[in-house]
Parts: sequence; structure tokens; C-alpha cells
Amino acid sequence: MGKYFTGLVKFTAVFLAILFVIATLFALFLYNVEKRAFDADVYKEALLDEEIYARLPGLIGEQLVSSMNFDPCAYSLITCGLEQRSYSIDVCLEDRLGEEAYKSITNFEREPTGVENRRADSCFEEYGFPKPAAEEGGASAYTENMTAKDWELLIAVLVPPEEMKAMAEEALDETFNYLNGRGLSAEVSLVRIKDRLHGEEGTEAAMQFLSAQPPCTAQDLLQLSNMLNEEIIYCNPPEASLALLRPTLNLLTIIENGIPDQFQIIKPASGNNPLAGVQRLRFMMRMSPLVSMGLLFLMTLLIVRTPKGWLRWWGIPMLIAGALGLVVGVAIMPIFQFIANRFLYNQLPVHISLGLVELGADLAASVVHGLSEIIVLQALLIGILGLGMTIGAIFVRQETIQR
Repeated sequence: MGKYFTGLVKFTAVFLAILFVIATLFALFLYNVEKRAFDADVYKEALLDEEIYARLPGLIGEQLVSSMNFDPCAYSLITCGLEQRSYSIDVCLEDRLGEEAYKSITNFEREPTGVENRRADSCFEEYGFPKPAAEEGGASAYTENMTAKDWELLIAVLVPPEEMKAMAEEALDETFNYLNGRGLSAEVSLVRIKDRLHGEEGTEAAMQFLSAQPPCTAQDLLQLSNMLNEEIIYCNPPEASLALLRPTLNLLTIIENGIPDQFQIIKPASGNNPLAGVQRLRFMMRMSPLVSMGLLFLMTLLIVRTPKGWLRWWGIPMLIAGALGLVVGVAIMPIFQFIANRFLYNQLPVHISLGLVELGADLAASVVHGLSEIIVLQALLIGILGLGMTIGAIFVRQETIQR
């Protein structure tokens, strides 16, 4: 009977040791994800490491041109006139297509199938077809001719890297204050941009914008002097024709008037706290190391009777957990890249520019790389401690602990 009981105790202790290894691997991942994913400083560091502020003006310009040239009606009638059409059409489309399919199509995550288009046609036949893109009106006549390079030059002068860094860090702080329960909403001030548009920087932006253009021809100067609102010529006039710059300087006033003082990143929630579930999940992630410690404590009570036994029963599981933790830490980056390439990037809206996607990928990779490094470091420390205890058990005498 005693031998059976001893065997049962050892089996249970081994089982607890295996659970400890598994729990430690989960704790290494979950604890560090919670700690880093909701820390604004992690993203600020990643933005600096990837030189995002120097790259951003060009990418914003590329995205602006991509968005302005994107015609939702050419993509699909289901995505045409989303803001103008009636509530009845939305209800009908959601009913005919299904809520999930309707959301994925209107978010430009995928194109509708032939069956979905035929189902949508019945709604349009009943409530009216959406207006073509040409009737809805496209970009302003003052900006529709601007290229991505034009926008890049304009943005670089109006929002220099230092100002962009300050705004980005303010946006990150506001966002994570909200996510961490220290704010009811998240918004960033745009007053500094408006002041720059209205002041000397605005004029400098227009001058730099025009200086980057090809020299004006005689025909260009003639058109500039007889300019109508629906047509604008971009060229670099001679100093004698600086008076012709006035229409282009008016462009800055138009842009300024369309910019609000505050941009709301996250609106205040109505009703129940939408982050309550996330906060509970984060609490459990923070507490995950306690599970490993609890399993070690139970194993100690169950099987440890000598210093040698303590070193062995703690050392071997910690050594294994540390070794496997190293594997997990090293594997995080390739696993992330596989998941992102296979499932995330293919789901992005079609009007998101390739450059912006690459920037997001670089930023995410930098954050994940930081997570990988900290997991590897912690796993290495656990493994070294486990190795030391395992080696120590060899040199410690078998001496029963008095209970």
C-alpha cells in the first residue's frame, strides 16, 4: 500500500512539473504581450527605430492619392454611395447578403461574388441604384491634380519630423490612456497644423511646392493669369510673375478651413464599458505567472523532503521550461510573419497603399521583435537558474528535511 501511495505521489509530482513547464511557456508569452501591447513607449521606440517620421510624409502623400483616385462604385455597386444612400437599402443589403458578408464587402476586405451581386441588385431595383462616382463628386479641383510627391513636399514643410513626432506621441498617449482606463476618449490637437498653414510656414509650403515643379511655359503663364476654379496649373513661375501664386496660396486656406481643431481618435462610449472584457482578459494575463508559482508550491509540498530533492524537482522543470521558452522566443518572429502574410495583409481594404502597408508591417515587426527579445532573455534566465539548481543537486548531500 505504501509503495502504491509513493508511486502515486511521484506520478502526481511529475504531472505537476509538466503543467509547470506548460504554464511557464504561456506565462512568458501572455505576461509580456499584456505588458508591451498596452505600453505607448513600446510604439514610440518602434517609430524611432524604423525611422517612421522621415518616411511618413511620402507615405501619406501616396495614400492620399490612392484614396482620392479610388472609386467605390467601380469596385462594386454594394460599396457605391455608402454615405448618401438610404437606411432602407442598407437594411435590405444586410438582410440579403448576411451581416458578416455585408460588413466585409463594405469595408473593402473582399470583392462580392456573382451570387452576392445578384442578391444586391434586387435591393437596388426596389430602392434605386446608387449614383455613379462622377455624380457624387470627387476630390476638390484644388487637390485632384496633386501627385504623391506634391503632397510629400507640402506635408514635410507643414508638419516637419519634430512636429510629427510630437503629434504621434500625443496620439499614442491619448489612445493608450483610453485603453488603460485613464480616459473616456482619445483625441489629438490639430491646432498647430492650422497655425502653420495660416502663418509663414504655409507660405513657405506653397513656395517649396511650386519650386519643385517644372518651370512655367508661356502657355502655363497665360493659363495662370486666366485661371478658373475648376482648373489649376502647377508650375514654377519666374520671380516677375509671383503675383500669379495667389491662387495656389488660396489652396492653403481651403485646406486649413477643412481641418478641425481636434481629431477624435476614439469617441466616448455610450452605455456599458466596451473595454470591460478586455480589462478582465488583461488581468488574467498579468496573473499568469502566479499559476506557475502555484504549481511549484504544490509540487514542493507533495514531493520535496530534502534540499537535494528541492534542487532537483525545481531545477529540471525550470531548465526544460527555459529551453522551450528560448524556442518560443526565437519562433515568434517567423510565426508572426507567416500569419501576417497569410491572413492579415490579404484582408486589408484595396485602397490602402502598398507603402502604408509596408510601413505598418515594419512597425508591427519592430514591436514583435522587441517582444521576442524579452521572452528570449527571460527564458534564458529561467533556464540558467534551472541548470544551476540541477547541477547543485549533484553536490548536495541527501539530507531529509525535518517536518
